[in-house]
Amino acid sequence: MPLTSLMPNSSMPGSSGTPHLHLCADIGGTHARLALAEVRADSRVSILAVERYLASETGSLAATLKRFAAQFPEPWARGVRSACFGVAGPVVDGRVEMTNLDWVIDERELRQMLGGVPSKVINDFEAAARGVDAMGDADLACLQPGAVKHPAHQLVIGAGTGLGVAWRLQMPGQAPGRHQVFPGEGGHMAFAPVSAVQDRCLARLRPELGGAVSVEHLISGPGLVRLHAAIAQDLGVPSQALEGLTAKDVMERATSGQDAVAAQALDEFLLAYGAAAGSLALTLMARGGVYLAGGLAARWPDCVRQGAFMRGFRLAGPYQAMLSSWPVHIVLNPDLGLLGAALTASVEVGHGV
Repeated sequence: MPLTSLMPNSSMPGSSGTPHLHLCADIGGTHARLALAEVRADSRVSILAVERYLASETGSLAATLKRFAAQFPEPWARGVRSACFGVAGPVVDGRVEMTNLDWVIDERELRQMLGGVPSKVINDFEAAARGVDAMGDADLACLQPGAVKHPAHQLVIGAGTGLGVAWRLQMPGQAPGRHQVFPGEGGHMAFAPVSAVQDRCLARLRPELGGAVSVEHLISGPGLVRLHAAIAQDLGVPSQALEGLTAKDVMERATSGQDAVAAQALDEFLLAYGAAAGSLALTLMARGGVYLAGGLAARWPDCVRQGAFMRGFRLAGPYQAMLSSWPVHIVLNPDLGLLGAALTASVEVGHGV
């Protein structure tokens, strides 16, 4: 069944006084999350329907969209005003060749699949950074209170299947609290170890990865597994005992209190994550704060609070005092990217509500 048959009245505006409906997505290297959302005049976002799909199971964006539409026929019957998809990878001319998933997503093809609905494709962390505008106090966990100083540039960073990075810049003349969003690919900068364990892990990975080891090779779900394997091998743990372990397995072992190797791996992971976040925060002087998004921090915030992350964040030599004065928060809301995509769909694609 073609997607257009699942989009009744898609080009029709909502009835008077009814917020428009927007299709939004957050597509990473492992999962695709789709949602239908309303955006009101005060920029509040209400998600009416949401589902997460394992990309390897659905196989393609078109199949994922069809499955989503079939699951939620009632909201679709209202008609979708616009669509915005946040996708992991750099966007060039509205097109993304994903880094950690064998999908190519093009906004022109997306518009065609949706029967002509205005559509936009943006980087997934551009969507996450826009979603910060929709956050409330309950959506955040404070790691360091700090004090906002102007210009209040902000960093949004998140470890998941890869490592996402985006900037919220306060431009000259812009009102406090208003930012322009710029996505980046900081996860692909060269990894800089900050401990002897990380030195040894880097040396192991160089031949395996062809000499170039990026930040996300270690600061990501797969990176946690690599760190665990390197530490275990140093301690003489048989390699067969490590086969098939996932990041979730390592996290569960580390937090059980019964696996010292996993606990050390998690400590090294958080130390490296904090050091990378601190270095990136210094790059554009993120005096407005740092937001940790992504699955690992949101699922295990208590682990991030335990000290290694902030110890790494403040490592930057003469700038320890400066980094200690900037706010740092974990984003607990798992819908951050969807909220940002919905805001973008409403304002930039749907020409406002």
